[in-house]
Amino acid sequence: MFSRYSLLEGATITVLGALLLPLAGCGTPDYCEDQGPNGFDTFRNKEWIPYCQEFETRLSDPLSYELTDLTDTFSDFPEKSAEMKKQLSAWEEPEACFETKMEQLELRRLESCLEYDAETESKIQRAWEIRANPWIEDYEKKVKRLQRQLGDLKIEATRIEEKVTQKFDLNAPMDNKMVLEFGASISEVEPQISAIDKAKLDYERFVSSSMANPSLNTFIEENYGEKIQEILKEHEDNRFAIAKLRGQERYFTYASNTVGKKCIEGPSARKEDKILRKVLKEELSKKKAGKTIHVSDKITKSTDEETSAQVETIKGFFCGTRAEENQFDGKPEMCSQHHFEVKRIRPAGERRWKDWQVVEVKEGEVTEGVDCSLLDRGK
Repeated sequence: MFSRYSLLEGATITVLGALLLPLAGCGTPDYCEDQGPNGFDTFRNKEWIPYCQEFETRLSDPLSYELTDLTDTFSDFPEKSAEMKKQLSAWEEPEACFETKMEQLELRRLESCLEYDAETESKIQRAWEIRANPWIEDYEKKVKRLQRQLGDLKIEATRIEEKVTQKFDLNAPMDNKMVLEFGASISEVEPQISAIDKAKLDYERFVSSSMANPSLNTFIEENYGEKIQEILKEHEDNRFAIAKLRGQERYFTYASNTVGKKCIEGPSARKEDKILRKVLKEELSKKKAGKTIHVSDKITKSTDEETSAQVETIKGFFCGTRAEENQFDGKPEMCSQHHFEVKRIRPAGERRWKDWQVVEVKEGEVTEGVDCSLLDRGK
């Protein structure tokens, strides 16, 4: 049987216990307010919330971002979400740091943001698709537009080719205005290749980056790989077409500066002729030169400042065949002026001159062309 004292004492203890128990469960864990570099408050406000905001805005509004940005963010998601979950596990009850109803709603949103499941994969793929479709359409339009422009240039190249052929048949000079305009037109479209190259590099980056997210990588390859490869093929065809047009432009440039042009008149070598024919014999033969050698001036005399040797120099030009790299398969032979310099020296203190030597033989510029059919090569 309990005494009155014991009952009162028990009642007192019960009342005190009832008052104290709620106090023990009030408030939030101390780490919730920890604002240190490794504290929960810092993690929540500096990492968790900003990351989820960035990820969710890209899911909900993908058209506001570059496709490269979306791809990088979505590709990193599996690893990033796992990393942030691991950081959260450092705190026993992080949910205790979200007290109000608004904070509880925010907690559910933040937790959902880090869930990598089939639903999240579907959202990622849909967002990527929404942004990828206009990107591919723009890429394809650029390639098609360039195709049309190159088609027009091919027609113009045919027209110039016919003109050049006609002029060679008549050995008649040709105005190179249309050739210059043709080259300028190529220069106008050429930068488009570089712009489209960027899209090609971007796609290669999409594929590479998305390998970190296998489901996204598979989605890209299966839904866009074949289409992209078709566009890339057309892009390479355009690149080849521009290279071919540049080759045609180069031929037209040489031809228009060659056809119908005679080897220009200049002082012909007289007493120097015997010297030059001997010293230039190999060059004259190799270039199938015309029979006249032109000199720029009389033999010039000078003294070498370092050795005090006496130097005699002869400069001039002859006309002959251009080098192999400036010939064009199946086209008329290209000739030009060839500028030369020969010299001989008499060392200081000596009475005899050394033999004449070739210093330089240089093919003329493209504008110094000569029509080979009008070149008098003699017998």
